[in-house]
Amino acid sequence: MGTMSLFSTLFGPRVVVRVLKAQDAAPLRELLVEHAAANAFLLGWFERWGVGGGQARGFFEFVGLWYEDRLRQVALVVTGTLLAISTGDTPQLRGLVDFLHRRRAVPATIVGPDAPVRLVGQMLADAGARLRFDQPQLVYEVREAPPERWRDAWGPLLRAAAPEDIPELIDATLRMHSEETGLQTRPGDRDAFTRSTRQKVREGRAWLLRDPETGVLVFKASVSLPSPWVAQLEGIWTHPLARRRGIARSAVERLLCDLLERTPVVALQVNQDNEPGIRLYEQLGFVCAQPWRTTYVDSDDHDVDD
Repeated sequence: MGTMSLFSTLFGPRVVVRVLKAQDAAPLRELLVEHAAANAFLLGWFERWGVGGGQARGFFEFVGLWYEDRLRQVALVVTGTLLAISTGDTPQLRGLVDFLHRRRAVPATIVGPDAPVRLVGQMLADAGARLRFDQPQLVYEVREAPPERWRDAWGPLLRAAAPEDIPELIDATLRMHSEETGLQTRPGDRDAFTRSTRQKVREGRAWLLRDPETGVLVFKASVSLPSPWVAQLEGIWTHPLARRRGIARSAVERLLCDLLERTPVVALQVNQDNEPGIRLYEQLGFVCAQPWRTTYVDSDDHDVDD
C-alpha cells in the first residue's frame, strides 16, 4: 500500500485529511501566518525543517485538514514525542482529531488550541492512556513598539547567555518546570533541557540577568524556534528570592524593545491560573489571542528541541 493510500482519509465530499507534501508549503505558510501568535512554534518549525520528507522522513510530518479545497487546520506530528495542533477555523475539527487518533505513536506532549487538545486527550484517555498533566493556558500577543524608556532600569544588565551559563540555565529551567507542573523531574528531562538550552545559547536566543552584587542568576528567558513573522517568548523565570522587585518587568520590557525591532509580533503562553503573570503581561501591552492547552501523556521518555 502506497504512502498516500495509507495516510489519506476522506471524511465527506469536501473534507480531506492527509499528510502534507512539499507542494503544500505555500498554503501551509499562509494558514500559519494568519494566526502567527498562536502558531509561533509551528512557524518556527516550518521555517527550519520545511514540510517534511527527504532527510526528515520518519522524524516528523504535517497533517492537514482540507475543506472545500482550502487548508483549514494542521497538526505537526513528531514521532513518539509531540503533537502540536494549529489554530484553525473549521467545523470539521473532529475529522482531523479522528485521523490523529488512529496513528500508532502516542505523543508524550500535546499542545495547541484548547478544543482539539481536549479532544485528543479524551480519546487517548478512553483508549487507556494516562494524562499525567493537563494545563489550561492562554496565548498572548503584542504588536505595538514599546517606548524607548523601557530600555532603562534593569534592562541594561540583561545579556545574551554564554556557554558558561548553561548549567545554571538548565537548573533554572528544571526548577521552573517543576513549579509550573507540580511534576517530579523524570530521567530524560535534564537531557532534553540540556540539548534545548545549548541550542538556544548557540543561536543567540537565550538571555539572562544576574544580580550585580552577588552574581546570582535572577532572571532568564528565551525565544522558541524563530521565524520572520513572530517571536515567541518562553522559559520566562525569576528566582523566587528576586520576585516582586520589578526585575521580570524590566527584563521583558527590554526584550520587547529588541524583538519588536525585527519582528511584527511577540507572543507567549501563560497558565490560566498565573494571575501575577497575566497582570504583568497585560500591563506591558499584551492582549489575549486565544485559549490554549498543554497535556502530558504517560509514555516512553522522548523529547523535542525547540
